[in-house]
Amino acid sequence: MDKDEFENWMAALEGSSGHKKVINYIRALADTKEFKDFITRMREKYEIPAGGLKDEQQTVPPPEWVQKHSYDEYRKLASEASKFAQTYHLHHLDGEETIVHYIFYDELVFYSNHNAFNLCIVSDIPMEKDEPFSKITQEDDDRLFPIAIRVSPYATLRDILDFVKRVYKHEIVFLQNNYKEKGVRLGKFKERKGKIRERNDFIYSHRDLPRKQIVPLVHERFGKDNILDVGHIGKIISLEKKRRKEL
Repeated sequence: MDKDEFENWMAALEGSSGHKKVINYIRALADTKEFKDFITRMREKYEIPAGGLKDEQQTVPPPEWVQKHSYDEYRKLASEASKFAQTYHLHHLDGEETIVHYIFYDELVFYSNHNAFNLCIVSDIPMEKDEPFSKITQEDDDRLFPIAIRVSPYATLRDILDFVKRVYKHEIVFLQNNYKEKGVRLGKFKERKGKIRERNDFIYSHRDLPRKQIVPLVHERFGKDNILDVGHIGKIISLEKKRRKEL
């Protein structure tokens, strides 16, 4: 597979509904008090500036930080990030990389991988038996993707789609319900467009101000297309507050 083909493949996966749902879930998680408190504790514990490091390269782990501390210290930090991710029903590989990057640089970054940040994955079962992944990776795969559809090498796309369509209601959903945990909101958050997300986050960050004072601030920051009345401001604050409590 050449570079262009790989990039097209990644773009197709990142456009999938399952990928978008997981990304939306992580963005919502990053807005919660639990996430922010965890980031604060980690930065204090590992001597990282409160607002993260400033570095255009954004290398992980940061060479200067490792030189001052140690790679073993970095592994401890990454292990804590991994456990936090698992607490919120994320795969330790995906969650660890994203959360560690945020701890260091105060920015959500989602690394490209064909099985990353999605609600479905593809596995080569015989290969994984011959060359098994680490125990924690196998456990996370089983925990997050407990249902398998095994595909013949001779099945066409039409065969696969037809099969899934026929068994989805009576077999797949039945098994999903056996494994679902009450209260988990993974896959339930709608995508918020960048500008709307930025505007709503701005409004929520000023929620302690009187609504009338927030109106001109929004207009000044986001322009004439964002002239909102106090009722709309109040609704956005209520929705954002609810969204941050749902995880």
